[in-house]
Amino acid sequence: MADTDGMNRAEREAYWREQIAACAASGMSAARYCRESGIPVAKYRWWKGELKRRNALTVLPTLFAEVRPVPWRGAVAPPSIEIALAGDRMVRVPAGFDETTLARVVRVLEGL
Repeated sequence: MADTDGMNRAEREAYWREQIAACAASGMSAARYCRESGIPVAKYRWWKGELKRRNALTVLPTLFAEVRPVPWRGAVAPPSIEIALAGDRMVRVPAGFDETTLARVVRVLEGL
């Protein structure tokens, strides 16, 4: 086992990412991998949980997006609401929309 005490934070994190990936690739249980690698199981499990938490923090969805009114040009269609989402996605809500359905869509989007 490498002594991680002399490593800086980035080196220590990289070391544990490598160990966790190697364990997964080995097909062994965490306990067996740690035993054969000379790694304390408790430390391995702590780092596995910590890295999972850190990964979750780096992939948080966008919670707020810019909303801009779009001028209505033409008399063919009534005005609508357009909501621009990340990745060039757009939600268009026509005039006379069903409020219940829109409320369900908003709840789903807020849950992402």
